[in-house]
Amino acid sequence: MRRLLRIVTVSCWALSLPAFAQTDQAPSSSPASQAATADAKRSDRALARDVRRALGSTRGIDAQGVRVTAGHGAITLSGTVRTLDEMNTAERVARSVRGVQSVSNKLTLFRGEGG
Repeated sequence: MRRLLRIVTVSCWALSLPAFAQTDQAPSSSPASQAATADAKRSDRALARDVRRALGSTRGIDAQGVRVTAGHGAITLSGTVRTLDEMNTAERVARSVRGVQSVSNKLTLFRGEGG
């Protein structure tokens, strides 16, 4: 009986060891990952700002109704423009900005008060 009790005790102890083991993986909230996240956010803001500036300085585009968001080099254009030409030009201008990897054009045509 004592031998069985000893076997069970040793088995339980051996099975609990992995719970106390340390891993080599850094936690996701490490200072390095926080810095990388902050750099990515800063980079996204800078890229969106550059696209907004390019749109604002392009003739034929009323950029006031255009919202620009960025994430990992992907630009999303949303909001309204008055013509199909404006819509296509906005996408072309956004694609031409250095650092832009892709453009999702979700712009819609403004139909005016009556819809």
